[in-house]
Amino acid sequence: AWTKVSVPSTEDLYGVWVGGGTVVAVGGTPSNPVALHYDGTTWSEGSLPPSVKFVRLTAVWGSAKDDVHAVTTEPPSGQASFLRFDGKAWSITGSVGKDMNAIWGFARDSVYAAGAWDAVYRYDGAAWTKAKTGGTPNHRRAIYGSSPSDLWLDAYAHFNGSKWSTTTSLHPPFKARVNAGWAAPSGFCVVVAEGGSIATHPAGKPAGSWVDSNKGPTLRGVTGLGDGAVIVGDEGTILRDDGRTQTPMGSPVSTNLY
Repeated sequence: AWTKVSVPSTEDLYGVWVGGGTVVAVGGTPSNPVALHYDGTTWSEGSLPPSVKFVRLTAVWGSAKDDVHAVTTEPPSGQASFLRFDGKAWSITGSVGKDMNAIWGFARDSVYAAGAWDAVYRYDGAAWTKAKTGGTPNHRRAIYGSSPSDLWLDAYAHFNGSKWSTTTSLHPPFKARVNAGWAAPSGFCVVVAEGGSIATHPAGKPAGSWVDSNKGPTLRGVTGLGDGAVIVGDEGTILRDDGRTQTPMGSPVSTNLY
């Protein structure tokens, strides 16, 4: 069963990563960006670089407990930050002049982030560089994939390891704004969106089964659990997705979950 835990912050948290016996959760407001750490026993608030201000942390991903990356929104003046936690301290690894909303990776030298204007950036273990040229003012909120040669941006663009291609076949049944995506190494992917929309599809193929399109509370997050996924959203929604059906899981809260 799910239980509620206490953390040393009252700010909203928008992303969480679990691995190596630790948990990192990020979020906050422009006046108080936060990164929380759990070492298996105790939660604590991490110290962010002084220049990380007037932003909120939007997403987090890690390859190990000493290699955790996070992204931020763009401040009123200045640039959004790419952050990295080495197990001891947070540092800035790069910056960009647009909101960054999502992050996904495969290894220490293969991390991707996505944000405004269709922008995608890649971290090679040393520096962030542009991996896709943006073309529309859309704020992309999901980047996910089973491998570096099977990477999805929201539910409309796919990267095969050498080039990006855009598909419109997902759009007719899935017009709601995408909020999050997740992929298993096997290739099973789940995308969640506004209005309770859920989509599943195999790696590299836009076709899939569409469930609860534009019905129910907005869904905001998805991650893996065993051979399936856990989906969360507004009004404390928690669903278990086994690739065929979605089953409600008991929730101890009624607040929005990310």
